[in-house]
Amino acid sequence: YHIISYHNTTHDATSFQCDSVYQCLLSTGLSDFIFTAPRTSFFSNNREGICSLLGYSGIFLISESIGQKLFSLTESCRLWFQIAVTVTSFGLMFVTIWTIEPISRRLVNLSYCLWTIALNSAFYL
Repeated sequence: YHIISYHNTTHDATSFQCDSVYQCLLSTGLSDFIFTAPRTSFFSNNREGICSLLGYSGIFLISESIGQKLFSLTESCRLWFQIAVTVTSFGLMFVTIWTIEPISRRLVNLSYCLWTIALNSAFYL
């Protein structure tokens, strides 16, 4: 755990890249493969889990980054940071639902990633 949990300032950019690239792949046909491809091989039998690894990696990296920032703040700033993260995540989630696609746990799309971040950050308020 300590190998991947060190403070890294590129977690924000990497998580955004993971989620953005994965959403682009979903929008260009990967979602059709995930929903409709026949189950004929090991990969196609496990396509939801294998393909969603990129989305879950993005969720992990942004959560790691938020946690690092949260615990580096003073006690008085933590609440405001948590409120800002929660409101921003919910706002971006609604924008992606309306403009890209609805939340899908099966696809682990950008809307789902933002929903997960928003909901988990709201639990800490």
